[in-house]
Amino acid sequence: MDQIIDQITIKDLDQGSIIYDIDSSIIKLNKLQHWDLYWQHLYETHKLLCRAAQENDLNQLKILLSPKYHLPIDINMKLEEQWSCLHYAVMEGHIESCRLLLQHQAQPDITNVQQRTPLHIAAIKGYLEICQLLIQYRTSINLFDYQYNSPLHLASQNGNKDIIELLLDHGADYNIRNHFNLNAYDISIDQQTQEIFDKRGLYQDYQKRSFRGVHNRNDHIKNLLKLSDRLSTQVSQTKISKVEIQQVGPQDFSVLTQLGKGSFGQVYLVQKKGNTNYYAMKILVKRKLQAAGIVKYIQTERKILTYVTSPFIVKLHYAFQTENKLYMILDYCPGGDLEQLMNERGKLPEKATKAYACEILLALETLHQNCIVYRDLKPSNVVIDKDGHALLTDFGLSKELNVQRATSFCGSYAYLAPEMLDKSGHGYPLDWYLFGVFIYELVHGNPPFYERDKNKMFNNIKTSEPPRPANISDELWDLLKRLLEKNQSKRLGSKEDAEELKKHPWFINVNWQQVIQRKQPVPKATLRSENYDLDLKVTFSEQAQKSERSNFIHDWDY
Repeated sequence: MDQIIDQITIKDLDQGSIIYDIDSSIIKLNKLQHWDLYWQHLYETHKLLCRAAQENDLNQLKILLSPKYHLPIDINMKLEEQWSCLHYAVMEGHIESCRLLLQHQAQPDITNVQQRTPLHIAAIKGYLEICQLLIQYRTSINLFDYQYNSPLHLASQNGNKDIIELLLDHGADYNIRNHFNLNAYDISIDQQTQEIFDKRGLYQDYQKRSFRGVHNRNDHIKNLLKLSDRLSTQVSQTKISKVEIQQVGPQDFSVLTQLGKGSFGQVYLVQKKGNTNYYAMKILVKRKLQAAGIVKYIQTERKILTYVTSPFIVKLHYAFQTENKLYMILDYCPGGDLEQLMNERGKLPEKATKAYACEILLALETLHQNCIVYRDLKPSNVVIDKDGHALLTDFGLSKELNVQRATSFCGSYAYLAPEMLDKSGHGYPLDWYLFGVFIYELVHGNPPFYERDKNKMFNNIKTSEPPRPANISDELWDLLKRLLEKNQSKRLGSKEDAEELKKHPWFINVNWQQVIQRKQPVPKATLRSENYDLDLKVTFSEQAQKSERSNFIHDWDY
């Protein structure tokens, strides 16, 4: 944290005269450049205010908010992405900072670029006490964000049951429908969340979702499918496409070949009957997932792929289930993953690395805008589509068929951040550390702190500086050092998230609008020609196509 300066002196550098006299009650600024300098000081001071709120530095906040402080502070001024200091305090769950800011007239209904108020964010994060505090300061319960989600929608979507109860107790309108034409009941994460509404008799005449038989996509998202145009919002990466109402089950796909096999199931290359598009069908065995205790993780993956859309995140087209298995129908990316590419070519040129890094940066930005920390960025989780673009995925089942790299026996240990080893808690800066590890590995061939001895590697991660890879630019080396900063509060991206990275000299000439539109040149993809197994027989019996209630996994079908 920068030290608060005791005074600010503004000088006319041409004349050497002092323009701002700290002892005067009136600041006389006669020249345009003097005003520019004055406003710059105000902006920098506001950044200190937001940082203090983000870090729960109450002493710093009290100094900056004191009537005796020598610069006027606008507590509701906004930074990048239109975030106010109250947004930052709420995001980190700092109720003491929230209370202090509200006491000093912070607006409880202030909105960011996604039109989200602090209450929206608290509802997503599950901060009950902060929700109570905001309501105490008369925040509006039913304001909606850029997708017309109210705080009740977001609490229901994230399964924050205590907050749902609180919002309903204070008059939240449960009939509000978002841009998908879904209300809070439709969007609820699980049956337990729905029961909150059921117990209050709020949807007595409402047609409940079907939980039986072959999945009917008309069950809980049929109103979404009435959308005829793409939603245009301030968040340019978030686009919702029109899709068709149809019943989908495993029998609707032709299996061409197996792409991968893992501990919990298989991945197949498939075509949907009636069209020529290729998809990856991920089949997971319920019994194995339940035995390993990872059903919740798989549900989280399905949920993220449903609600978060980006040009650089693998798209989920369908999700359905049978009595014993879960199915996900995903984009098929014939360029393989970046780990496979490095197995074939070795380390990548800096130019190619930058092209992939730009796209993955935007994927991470989208996740963070939706309050999601990815936590698992590495070359094997980045796949290349037919046009050569990089997409973020979690396609773990296919890895066991790949040729293993020399570092594979250590698994993901080389990608652990210092804060994960110290168990000191982590947030969005974790993804920027892993982004640094990811870029480093692409240009160097190995992660920065890799050692065959696991304990030595852990010690390197916590205490050592990374060696500089050969033949990289000074700008890239500076970026890597700032991303691999061990103190997450000082790490690049810890203050302004993706915007902070975009301003770094390594990215200075990037046209981000072209990147979003997939117009930025990328390396030509080496498309893999799969050997279709004509003898492969994957059939789905009539019984296998049925989803029995006894083994039903709620909120899977999509």
